[in-house]
Amino acid sequence: MRNELRVGLTMREVPAKGYDEPRDALARVWGTFMQAAVPEAAWLPIPNLGPDSAPLFCDRWGINALILTGGEDIGASPARDATERALLQQFLRNDRPILGVCRGLQLIWTELGGEIESKPGHIVVRHHIRYATEASLDIKDGTREVNSFHGLSLRESTDALRGPVIVFARADDGSPEGVRFGTGRMAGVMWHPEREEAASTADISVIRRLFGLEEAPGEYRRVSR
Repeated sequence: MRNELRVGLTMREVPAKGYDEPRDALARVWGTFMQAAVPEAAWLPIPNLGPDSAPLFCDRWGINALILTGGEDIGASPARDATERALLQQFLRNDRPILGVCRGLQLIWTELGGEIESKPGHIVVRHHIRYATEASLDIKDGTREVNSFHGLSLRESTDALRGPVIVFARADDGSPEGVRFGTGRMAGVMWHPEREEAASTADISVIRRLFGLEEAPGEYRRVSR
């Protein structure tokens, strides 16, 4: 079991109508996306158990790759913030692959000393990104359209960041939207690959290469909700 790819996905905190009982949730589209992008991997949602119990949960289930998912601004859920920060540090210490999606990339950025700032015009819209050839991700230079659901963006003052950073994708306005950290075991994107009707092969390729897998298995179409 420990030699298999076992991916843990963090969850957002949601209120339960009629109950004083916070609950954790993961959008169903993640299941479809994971099956299409990494069909050979086992994956498991990680509850917001806090900084002590969440790392133990990952150890017990043999989770060896991490996806910090989107949804909620940092600070909206203290339980989630504490859980994800502890998991990020655990996976960094163990040199295990980490992917941040939207909020997840923001969390990585701030944990490494960076800052985030308001970004008007990026909430519930679509815009173009341009890939950079110097990103060393085997993605051809070019543009594509992506979804955008974030009101916050990365403030690009890399002097404050700990470790090397490569921006491999930028939005029309120049803001960083795809980032690779360190030696390549950690990366993040500001768009949501799991929310696209037809996933980009570039998104799947980034994830598979980050997780040490062979070439992407191809495009998929999301199941209607």
